[in-house]
This record gives sequence, C-alpha cells and structure tokens, in this order.
Amino acid sequence: MLWCVPDVYLGYNKTTMTNSIKIADYKGQIQRILFHLRLRYIGFPLLFCGLLILITTLLNHQLAWYWKIGSVVSCGLSLASFGSNHDTAIAYATTLPHQKLKTLIQSQAANLEPQLQKSLSYVLSELDDEQNWKKENPENLEPHPYLASIIPLITISLQIWIFIHL
Repeated sequence: MLWCVPDVYLGYNKTTMTNSIKIADYKGQIQRILFHLRLRYIGFPLLFCGLLILITTLLNHQLAWYWKIGSVVSCGLSLASFGSNHDTAIAYATTLPHQKLKTLIQSQAANLEPQLQKSLSYVLSELDDEQNWKKENPENLEPHPYLASIIPLITISLQIWIFIHL
C-alpha cells in the first residue's frame, strides 16, 4: 500500500498521478532561508569594525597581547558569521524541489503573491549561483541554524567588550 502514499517532498501524488506542487508547503522554509540570507550580511559591518579594532590594537603599543589576539579572533568570527549563515541558507535551499519551483515561477498561470514570488526567485537564484560557483555539490551542506544565529551575537559582544577596554 506504499504506492498510494503521496510524496510530499517532491509534490508528486501517485494516487492522482499529477505533478502539482503546493507553494504553501514551502513558505516556512523559504522564510528560514531568507532569514539566514539576510543575516549573513551582518558579517560585513562586523568585519569592518573588527578590522578597525585590530588596527587600533596593533597601533597601541601599550596594550597587552591578549587584546590584540581578541581583535584577530573578532575578525575571524565576523567572517564565520557570514559563512555560517550563507551555508545554512544554501543547505536549506537544496532541500527545495528546485526545478519544479523554477517552472512554477516562470509560468504565468501561478497566482503567487508578489512578495513570495520575489523571495522565491531570489532564493532560487542564490542556489543557482552557488551551484555554478562551487565545483562540489552544495547538497552536501548541513544547516546549523542555531550556530549561525549565535555567531554574530558572540562577535558583537566580543567587539563591544574589546572596544570598551581600549
């Protein structure tokens, strides 16, 4: 009786033999992807602030060595904040039925909300860029949403702590 169980992941229903897809099933996942795609951009200002703190600590010869190492660590964490959020978003995006969603967006018959259509096309274009850029498959990535959300907070608190003690 397994042949009559609908395959929700691909949107393929074997009982009716249709190849339909419900966009509402993927709305929460698209929102998670967009959250991490937007959160990755906090890495750029964090890197800029980390570099300023690093330059300040290196030019100040009276500071102890651990302040200088802390500023290097804050630069590394800012890069990690971008990378972890980017990889988490791409890992979530690889679980979407990519080709079916792309044809759904391109067809005029789909009555999607404009914001959802714009968001979905952005997610799919990011996934296409990732697949074109990397030689290995991004399907091997695993999402780490909690870690990707906490790394920017750790970076911000470290940079504030170093800045206060300068």
